Amino acid sequence: MSTDTNFAMLEVNVYYEHYEYEMNASDWLAKKLSMMGEDVLHYRKIEGKSTGTYIDVLTSKKVTEDKTVISRFTVLKDYDMLYSGANYFMVKASCFENDYWERVKDILQITNNWDLINKTEWNMAENLQPFLYDVGDSRYEFYYPVSWSLFRNSKDLDSTAEPIRFLLRHEKEGKIVAGITVLLYTSTGQGRFEKITSDIMHRVNSQPEVECTIEKETIENWKNPSLKRLTYMQGELKDLTNETKACLMSYLADSNAGIFYIEYIGSRPNLQNNNWEEGKRCLELILSSFNNLNFGKS
Repeated sequence: MSTDTNFAMLEVNVYYEHYEYEMNASDWLAKKLSMMGEDVLHYRKIEGKSTGTYIDVLTSKKVTEDKTVISRFTVLKDYDMLYSGANYFMVKASCFENDYWERVKDILQITNNWDLINKTEWNMAENLQPFLYDVGDSRYEFYYPVSWSLFRNSKDLDSTAEPIRFLLRHEKEGKIVAGITVLLYTSTGQGRFEKITSDIMHRVNSQPEVECTIEKETIENWKNPSLKRLTYMQGELKDLTNETKACLMSYLADSNAGIFYIEYIGSRPNLQNNNWEEGKRCLELILSSFNNLNFGKS
């Protein structure tokens, strides 16, 4: 960026990264902004039908004592036909803060009117595989990425008691980096949703070797037509025996097939790996495709 202020300078940068596993382009960009030291002023969230979320972000960054740069970022994601995985592309247009209103239309034109020349139809890092399970008159269906493996314990196979439990594991180089528990509740009725919520909170907080801090608990408005209501819980788990910490993200949903609960336990957000972003994306894929394999919107 030039420091010559005799005319309104504009700088454009294009960034690219290839990544093997599926995550939101918005989360990829958010991490890059944090690494670059950008302060987010405003952002616009853009939802793909099945490809996750994207963002259009306005940021500021102080480069000298009296100079601040305003930047606008947008991001696209595309499947790599040669190496598989995803290619993430980011366009950044910047100018000095004092020149912003003179350059704002140029910046908008640059960052919101670009596309990939040879883009593929599959704008995700990984293929998806279906989960299908029938119990009684109910059918449970959803998608999850191929890098996650589905397990069910033999003791659960012999049990007819609910909840029906499944486990998704995400491995890298033979090491489990994240797990998602899926619980299916077949019985419903008045007050059932609230009772399950209470039971889950009790289970999370009753483990003597683990301390849980709930940072957020909200009612979510998810656009999957098969979901009637949805609550989200986010917190931190601390293992008191070895002082390690993990992130907890979970959703409890009342659906057209019954109540189900999905819970991620794994890495917290960090700059060393993308395990948290991959876990978050897998949760969101389950929610958006649950008994909704065409990713329809309500």
